[in-house]
Amino acid sequence: MYLHEAQTQQLLAQLDSGKLDCAILALVKETEAFIEVPLFD
Repeated sequence: MYLHEAQTQQLLAQLDSGKLDCAILALVKETEAFIEVPLFD
């Protein structure tokens, strides 16, 4: 596993292109196309 820090737009582009398998993001409108899994309550 590799950890990578980047801005939300960069992470979303990498998720969309298949360069990333998953990301930990704040919920924003741009993430609606992805599946959200809560880490904790």
